[in-house]
Amino acid sequence: MSAWLNKLRRVSTVQALPLSLLFMVLGAVCFFATGAYNVFQLLQPKTLSQLTPDTAVGAYVSDDIPYFYGEFIEEATYKDGVATGEVRSRYYIVDFDPQQYYMALKVHAEDLEGAEAMMEASDAFYDAMLNNTEMPPLPSVHVKGTIRPLEEEDLEMLEEYSGGDENFLNACLPIYLDVGIVGTMNTPTLIVMIVLSLGFFLFGLIHLLYYAFGGGQKQVRKKLASTSDPEYTAQAAAKFYNETTPIHGVYLGPQFVFLQVHTRSTLLFSRDIAWAYGSTAHHHGNGDPSAKPHAIELRLMDSTRMNVSMPEKTVHEVLDAMQNALPATVFGYSQETESLYRTSRDVFAARWEQAAAPVVDLSETPDAPESEPDTIPAAADAAEADRPDLAPTEPEPENDMQKETRTVSLHKPTDL
Repeated sequence: MSAWLNKLRRVSTVQALPLSLLFMVLGAVCFFATGAYNVFQLLQPKTLSQLTPDTAVGAYVSDDIPYFYGEFIEEATYKDGVATGEVRSRYYIVDFDPQQYYMALKVHAEDLEGAEAMMEASDAFYDAMLNNTEMPPLPSVHVKGTIRPLEEEDLEMLEEYSGGDENFLNACLPIYLDVGIVGTMNTPTLIVMIVLSLGFFLFGLIHLLYYAFGGGQKQVRKKLASTSDPEYTAQAAAKFYNETTPIHGVYLGPQFVFLQVHTRSTLLFSRDIAWAYGSTAHHHGNGDPSAKPHAIELRLMDSTRMNVSMPEKTVHEVLDAMQNALPATVFGYSQETESLYRTSRDVFAARWEQAAAPVVDLSETPDAPESEPDTIPAAADAAEADRPDLAPTEPEPENDMQKETRTVSLHKPTDL
């Protein structure tokens, strides 16, 4: 049993591989292209004291800022050249290295309230120091963000703010700490991209592992387990599988029907199939039909309904082969057959019982003993009485049930 199931498992895994790889690659691309990989910086932030002017750009910082020297850029929203009063961000001058360098600190709208409070406290502290009065407490503000280079336009505004003070410009590094930004994204966006990237990757991985560990053969194992001798049935099914030529993934025989549709393996006993027909799903948009997915509908004796999607041409080819291989199955759809299937499935089961009944071949009658010549007519009469009702003239199917099955078309159900 295990050898055959392992063979099926490998087939399913190969079928699952393209979709799995697609999602895994998509997850990897999403992770690296969007900068979601910066999550590792988020987990190991630096302090300003750990950085130098040469290593600062690109670093993710988590540190306290003890003093704001001033504001030199304000980004506001304008509509038709008129300010709306909405401030998007402000740039402040802060310490990079208190002994030597300054840098800029960019604070976005959601954090501006705290930044403005810090700016006011810094101004009050500076005024008290100039006036030699009691100095108020100076709170620090904790910031997290990524250090980025200032753009040329920002540098021009910094020079304008300095009033031409060369000492200040030489001490001010052309960088800024972008608060709340990890890499190029704010933290909520980064979390969304991480979740999206991991979601794609894990879906592909789990999808592949599911079929690699036999998930595609779940129905086959359940079917075998339902028999009185699963090992014997598995051997018979494996022999049937290896010796049968599939028709578009459908294996047909007098005892078994096996379907390998994409990643899923399905094993049925032939007599499980009560009724089969082709179906087309019409999708309507604004009243007009569009795409038409085609499938084979299998209605089983236990009321289970199976839908096997395949191209229209393939549907016809498989149904033609099924009519030849499954003489007792009803083919073609009608409301009458639907009603009978719902209310009297024993009628469908009876067809398989009739198909399984042995047919006695009376074309040759054994010679009677010479000592009892008078028994020959009586034996012949008895044989004639027991002979099945076969057509006397033209060669035809051996019973009524088979005659019905062979004359039915795809579009007209067999009369029951």
